[in-house]
Amino acid sequence: MSAPLETPPECQAEVSVEIPWKTVKDVRRKLIDREAPTAVMPGFRKGRVPRAMLNRVFESEVVSWMVENMGPQVLTEAVSKGDREVAFGPILESVRFSEGEPLKLSARFEVFPEFELGEYRRLRIPEIRPEVSEDMVDGYLERLRRANASYQNLDPRPLESGDVAVVSYKVFAEDGRKVAEEEEARIDISDVDERSLNSALLGRAPGDEYDVEVSDLAVDGPEPEPTQTLRFRGEVIGLCRRDLPDLDDEFAVDIDSNFSTLAQLRDSVRARIEATIQEDVDRQGEQVALRQLVSSHPMTVPPHYLARRLVRHFEEYKRDNGLQPEDDLPEHVVFGLTAREEAAVRAERILSRIAFVEEISVQDAEIMQAVERYAQANQITTERAYQDLLKEGRIEAWRTASLRTQALRFVLQEAVRVDPKDLEDVIASGETESASDRRK
Repeated sequence: MSAPLETPPECQAEVSVEIPWKTVKDVRRKLIDREAPTAVMPGFRKGRVPRAMLNRVFESEVVSWMVENMGPQVLTEAVSKGDREVAFGPILESVRFSEGEPLKLSARFEVFPEFELGEYRRLRIPEIRPEVSEDMVDGYLERLRRANASYQNLDPRPLESGDVAVVSYKVFAEDGRKVAEEEEARIDISDVDERSLNSALLGRAPGDEYDVEVSDLAVDGPEPEPTQTLRFRGEVIGLCRRDLPDLDDEFAVDIDSNFSTLAQLRDSVRARIEATIQEDVDRQGEQVALRQLVSSHPMTVPPHYLARRLVRHFEEYKRDNGLQPEDDLPEHVVFGLTAREEAAVRAERILSRIAFVEEISVQDAEIMQAVERYAQANQITTERAYQDLLKEGRIEAWRTASLRTQALRFVLQEAVRVDPKDLEDVIASGETESASDRRK
């Protein structure tokens, strides 16, 4: 059983509010106006119960309705007036009511703690210029050739290295979970890596069933290492020959009619590879900047708020890894997901503060574009979409996310580009985290 969460003092806020007697009386009047015509009590005919008696009868119902429907809003507004942003709550502490008096509510909240915004204008991020070699272009073109290849069926015989086998398979993890299935897939037969399915099928012929164990390889290190054993069960359906198209001008036209020569295709491929590399470089720069911001701005993350966010990540992990909802997660998984989400919350708080300090804003036109896309996708009017999204809180969520994105973009624009060697510790820590995430 998990220990109860304790809110640290810097994340606590208590507030008391009063809902005016006039408001209470108006709510009660509307409720009794609705109930009076059908109210029945001993000694009175239907609809003839005195109003003073109905006031007493429905007092608890009126108070409950107001606590449930008005309490959270007035309590949250009260704590927000103190420049504290609510993270979780309210948690109702007391309710006091007497005839003719205001309804008095007391509650406690978890709030985001105050923090002092430190340096964010001169962060150091790696300067990496995308370099596209001829080998990279050749490799991309070869994959295009293979993707556009034609296949000729061959007479049945045992599979040899260089053949293309047509197989069906089901893939099972070490714990017996089925993780993949294909009714008809093409597999290149090879004797290069005996740990792979490509090699395990050597010598088998069409009609043969197979049940083999092969290694799932992690390729994020200098040498691929097996991370787990996978069991493949299936049947060899046939074998065929792959005929690759010639790499010439005609091939370029087949790939894209806008090209007339192979040279144009090569230029396009080069630009595409360069753009992909640049995206990776930009993403790495963002991660390096965020890690520096988080490490230089220590702050407490409200525990109940963090726990609520983690619920979704825990559910996703269980679903992605074939676990049941009631299954406990391994301790290292809980630790890793918690640390990652805690860092994400800190980064969000810092970026929001930067957006405020730098007076970054979001144009209404940007929000309306998102609303229009939502309306088109759900085949409803823009006005209906806006009201639905506003009610769900998604308009404000989009605005906040856009502010943070712009704040991060500002940080990157103000950053100092340095040789990656000067940031080896920061970059290495990020690569270690990424590799760990991929293995989870």
